[in-house]
Amino acid sequence: MAETTEHLIAGCSSLSESARLRRHNQLAKAIHQQTAKKHKLFDKNSPPYYRFKPQPVLESANMILYWDMSIISDKMADFKRHDAVPFDRENKTALVIDTAVPLTHNLPKSEAEKITKYEKPGPGNKKYLEA
Repeated sequence: MAETTEHLIAGCSSLSESARLRRHNQLAKAIHQQTAKKHKLFDKNSPPYYRFKPQPVLESANMILYWDMSIISDKMADFKRHDAVPFDRENKTALVIDTAVPLTHNLPKSEAEKITKYEKPGPGNKKYLEA
């Protein structure tokens, strides 16, 4: 029985998790790298995204950029680990970057899961995503 590429990447239990994680991490690293460049957290001559190794924390006077770290908070939340979180010290705001890289047929489900994750009512949770 011939297996489709889609099945091997997304459906085959022996290969899917590692392939999904690899795609996810490549996207998250590219977003992290571009965010760091935008906020001048390192030299613009960094390696290509596929060779880039993000530091857990990058800082400047106005910005902190976290990579794949648990965020400690005094508020109760079910979502404490994100791909990247740029925190603007001056404005005291943060942007939660939590990527997903589903195949086309799983896109609606993946989008709904992310929205539900951040809209979940609870003590201290705010609505992070807007339609």
